[in-house]
Amino acid sequence: MMESATARLVHAARESAPAKFFLALIDADFLEVKFVVMLAFVFGWHSRAWWLTLTGLLLLAALTAATLAFIVNIIGYWEGGKAVRELTKTIALRRSRFRRIEVVSDDELQLFFNYSHSDFPFRDKDAPILVTVYDFDAEVRSFRVQCFFNIWETSYVILNVKKPVSELKPLQRFIVYHEYSHGSLDGGRLWIWPIVHVSSAIGSVLLAAALVGLSWTGAVCAATVLATALFLGSSKIRRTKEAEAYADTYAAWVIWKQNPHEAVGVLARSIEDLSGRTSFPTREEKLTAAHRLASLRREREAMLAGETWDDRHKIWVRQIYAWRWYVYLNCALIALWCIPPFWANDFSLLHANAIGGAAFLAALALWYPLTYQGREFGRWMKYHLEVADMIDDRQILAMLEDVAPNSVEIVGEEETDLIISGTHSLEPDFARRLVPGDPGGANFPNFGHVQDLVTYCATAYSIYEITGKTGDFLDFFLDHDRKLKVVQRVIEKLRVLGLKRPADEIQVMLDRVLDYLTRPRAAPPPT
Repeated sequence: MMESATARLVHAARESAPAKFFLALIDADFLEVKFVVMLAFVFGWHSRAWWLTLTGLLLLAALTAATLAFIVNIIGYWEGGKAVRELTKTIALRRSRFRRIEVVSDDELQLFFNYSHSDFPFRDKDAPILVTVYDFDAEVRSFRVQCFFNIWETSYVILNVKKPVSELKPLQRFIVYHEYSHGSLDGGRLWIWPIVHVSSAIGSVLLAAALVGLSWTGAVCAATVLATALFLGSSKIRRTKEAEAYADTYAAWVIWKQNPHEAVGVLARSIEDLSGRTSFPTREEKLTAAHRLASLRREREAMLAGETWDDRHKIWVRQIYAWRWYVYLNCALIALWCIPPFWANDFSLLHANAIGGAAFLAALALWYPLTYQGREFGRWMKYHLEVADMIDDRQILAMLEDVAPNSVEIVGEEETDLIISGTHSLEPDFARRLVPGDPGGANFPNFGHVQDLVTYCATAYSIYEITGKTGDFLDFFLDHDRKLKVVQRVIEKLRVLGLKRPADEIQVMLDRVLDYLTRPRAAPPPT
């Protein structure tokens, strides 16, 4: 009982505001910049006009803290924007290929998956943290997962299996959770740390130069700090190795929380699979595989030894700071540069605050458009997925049976289902199947019916896309411009599939589809 009370006391102390402030102060991110300000504080107490110096130091600390907060947000939005931009383009072009599977709740993400994004003050509170999306890509038959990581907004995990993640097989869940890790707080930090480190090195050099000036010693120290940051910050192999090894660790221990025996089995099979690979396309993949293999073996041994996720995470945190030796080297170099002038009480808080103010204004000017752009991406993704969710394949089949019954009967229901899904995805493989055969071929007479069904499907999907999430189809009868937009979109879809239909024919088909969509539904028979 005493141990439990002690543990609660320690946890409460760590969660207190002073403890969080202290932990943020000694965190390796931007430690060089914080170190310069801390040095100035220490030596500022010995100034003759201590109250004036204290005022200047408090202002400098406030500017530094605010600037660093904005820079972290800028880096997060920049990296997240790059990831989501390509997904947005793909979904905007072929939104019918995508469906939402599930939106993982924030509470579950925080408690079970170590996601703490909802705590950030700048984050859009209405945006979900993680959304799992189904992509029925006809060209990819094997299981595939891809993560589009966005630390400040919504991250997307794309699957080509239409099942909730909890219903997947253990190895498939391992792959999905591996991708989840890249969207977690620790996984995201591993991806953005090079930019953070380079920004910290540049900021610390500018701040130190503004405070104490640039001597020969300062020039050597500044050059070493910048060279180290640029060299290590550009090491893609190192970042990839650490991120992928952490993702494996994360995925294995998430499964361990669900079923420890299953987690040990998944690790054993993953080790066997990775050990069996003998050739790799690039040196980066070879080094990453070796690093992952060593990590998988360590985690399996830890599970067999009875360790827990909390134990392993603490070890991982210590290791991640241990291999950031260059951060502490930079602090030592900055101390060598700054301490002699500080000791002689020869530093300029005016210049430092000018640099800090300029950096704050620059960060603020960059932060707003990137935040706006990131949230616009989020809104577009939400809109496209909502439109895709409106489209029901069974309703499309019922519509085809009503407006083109002869074509459905001649082509066959099974082939009609393939036409519905193929027109959804607009994949090249489906387009190749639409190339007409020779006039004397067995399937040539059916080609006209196939083309009609494809055009009707493209018309229905275009109506849904133009309508958006309102579903008000009656407006189309009175809105000529929107009908023209639908016709133009159908023509674009058919062009992707290699088909051509005159606009007036599409207009006739559009009226038939709208008549079906706006027709009152018959009441169900009494029971």
